[in-house]
Amino acid sequence: MSKPLKLVIGLSLTLLIFLIAIFFFLRFQIIKSFPDYSGEKKSDKVKEEVKIYRDNFGVPTIYAKNEGDLWFAVGYIQAQDRLWQMDLYRRTMLGRLSEIFGRDALEYDFLFRTLDIKTATKEIQKILPADVQNALVTYSEGVNAYIKENKGRYPVEFDILNYEPEIWEVEHSLLISRLMAWYLNFSWWTEIVRWKIQDKLGIQKTQEIFTEYPDNAPTIIKSSIPVSKVSKSLSSFLNLIRAHREFIGFEGSGSGSNCWVVDGTKSSSGKPILANDPHLTLPIPSHWYEINISTDEFATGGFCFPGTPFIIIGHNNRIAWGLTNAMIDEVDFFINHIDTNDTTKYVHNKKLMPIFTKEEIIKIGKSDSVIFQVKKTHYGPVINSIHSSICQADEFDSLLVSLKWVGFEPTLETCTFYMLNKAKSKNDFVDALKYFGVPGQNFIFADVEGNIGYRLAAKIPIRKNYNPTLPVLASNIDCDWSGFISFENLPELWNPAEHFIASANNKIVSHPNYYITNLYMPGYRIERITQLLNIEPLFSVEDFKQMQMDLLSLHGQKYNKIILNIFLEENSIDPLATQALEYLKNWDYKNTQYDAATSIFNMFFVKLLFNTFHDELGDELYYEYVYFPAFPINTMDKLIESESNWFDNIETDTIETKRWIIKKSFLDAIQELKLKYGTEIKNWQWGNLHQLTLKHPLGKIQPLNSVFNLGPYKLGGSSSTINNSEIDFTKPFEALVGPSMRYIVDMYLPVRRYSVLAGGQSGHALHQNYDDQVSLSLNGQYRETYIAAGENANMKKLTIIPYRR
Repeated sequence: MSKPLKLVIGLSLTLLIFLIAIFFFLRFQIIKSFPDYSGEKKSDKVKEEVKIYRDNFGVPTIYAKNEGDLWFAVGYIQAQDRLWQMDLYRRTMLGRLSEIFGRDALEYDFLFRTLDIKTATKEIQKILPADVQNALVTYSEGVNAYIKENKGRYPVEFDILNYEPEIWEVEHSLLISRLMAWYLNFSWWTEIVRWKIQDKLGIQKTQEIFTEYPDNAPTIIKSSIPVSKVSKSLSSFLNLIRAHREFIGFEGSGSGSNCWVVDGTKSSSGKPILANDPHLTLPIPSHWYEINISTDEFATGGFCFPGTPFIIIGHNNRIAWGLTNAMIDEVDFFINHIDTNDTTKYVHNKKLMPIFTKEEIIKIGKSDSVIFQVKKTHYGPVINSIHSSICQADEFDSLLVSLKWVGFEPTLETCTFYMLNKAKSKNDFVDALKYFGVPGQNFIFADVEGNIGYRLAAKIPIRKNYNPTLPVLASNIDCDWSGFISFENLPELWNPAEHFIASANNKIVSHPNYYITNLYMPGYRIERITQLLNIEPLFSVEDFKQMQMDLLSLHGQKYNKIILNIFLEENSIDPLATQALEYLKNWDYKNTQYDAATSIFNMFFVKLLFNTFHDELGDELYYEYVYFPAFPINTMDKLIESESNWFDNIETDTIETKRWIIKKSFLDAIQELKLKYGTEIKNWQWGNLHQLTLKHPLGKIQPLNSVFNLGPYKLGGSSSTINNSEIDFTKPFEALVGPSMRYIVDMYLPVRRYSVLAGGQSGHALHQNYDDQVSLSLNGQYRETYIAAGENANMKKLTIIPYRR
């Protein structure tokens, strides 16, 4: 063997050994933080022995003899599985992301320092009942015990970003609860976008593409302030929130859900059956943490948010409950003039009020910092101060745009869920909801006595004489909220004659006595759910599983008929378009991942939206308008029944009709599918277009994406199917939103549930429970879980025993 060859072989072997060593080193860095699910731990924070069992999917069942020990254990095991996720969420709310991400996250810190949600949570903490306060304290002690014990073994994200977790405090759990409330509210987005469109196109044109203004809402006060005065800061505010949503895993609207319940007369078991699948963004790790908790006094199972101890959606041996977002309009924007003589004051209702200011020091990395000034009016934070450096010269000098949100009020959702975790009856359930404020939720109920029910729980503002769907010029009028609609006057329904109750973010009541919202989701999901619930005389758990996976699109059915009618007498289209029409003629309207007709329809609808709205709106406004998909879908459903002038392309000399736009949109869709996927329509399968990647916040960085992210996975479904996988119209057809978990309880055996998470229970990449539920979720499979399963050979057991110093 020649010397050069020996040298090459030697260097190659050395490089191979080096790469293998690097691989095992990196693998060790990741798996060193894997928690111990078995064995024995000693703690001076527990009074009696606590047993924690884990099933094969890592779902814990806790047995404690007293409440304090229970909540300690919940904190401990959540930290085992989700410590970095919990830390990311609290840093978001505290405006401290720049400390770990550097200047890339600085504007996100500007945003949350300005929102100053921690002021509300401090007020909440002052009024918490003692038992809830104690539960949060002992939960925090559990988190901190894990942090203290595992120094040097923290999740790999801490190593990558070179920092360590700080102690957990009660306030942090309250902040995470508010974070979820903030991201389940979308009225801030639609209000600004509507105002910008109205400023460009006028009132009449704008009203045609938004849900009609409700008759029972306050009358319109016309603003004398053109949007152009604050347009840059408003656009920056929207873009900043959207960028942050994507940054931490809340990309997409993520505000829909399905929940339905039947009573015993429609159940094969003779008892109510309840099903719930919240539609949220689908990051990894999941938004949900599944858990079973037991003491000598109560036992409950279900799902909570990492960083909070109480079960949000769940069941016990007496009741079960589920949630959907009520889509309440919880936000208003108020515009006030700054006093020309004293710039520390603003004009409100013809009177001068002080501008509250404070300086915030924001740390960047370990050695740098900036000073940021936060401004507030009596309404709330001044949002155009976030980007004062890029505002027009006369904008920030003369005007304040303030955000008022129900979430700035000291409401007690934590009490609601603490009480629900211990509830035994309908009365207990209703009493718990009295404390709930934000985000407004539809609560669906079932119990072992055979009752089913619905209750809206929300703080709905009582507004004065202004239009709540637009920002309000408040310098010369009194537009302070007059309080909130009383709990007793909120809608409820018990044991209806139909023998079922269903909610899919649809309109709550036909003619309310007060303004609730105009943000309801399109009616296709609720129509399909109702259709199915009226077909069969009796339903089983298996039937509900099939319903949750239902892919039939009534949206597609409606528009498919319109397309086929228009092309019925058309002979001058190319052969590929003719072939595509044959696919639509034979379509069963099921949006399966293997179906080409689904791709044709959904591509057509995206083109229809673009061809109808883009010429009038332009790039920026168009993509802002279609970002919240409910509005363009609801609007098109209305326009398609008319000969609206929105169908005319203002960029041409001819007057285009609805028929012309529909035809063009179909042919445009065929052309794009041809360019991207070829001339073989069988290759246009929906799953080739519509795919899901479960994204980790660090998965945006290569090569970390290959470690943390999961997917892409081909999906069926769409925004209008029960098995929801929302289409992002700004970048079709990536799936961003879907069933974050599925859950079914038959009250014949109320301690058992059938459930599945979209990802996995663990937040540790490469852990067996990081991704072991993905295939189950995608394929409509469920795990059978009991609140108090008892010890068996397949379970891992961790015991926490009292330790006295």
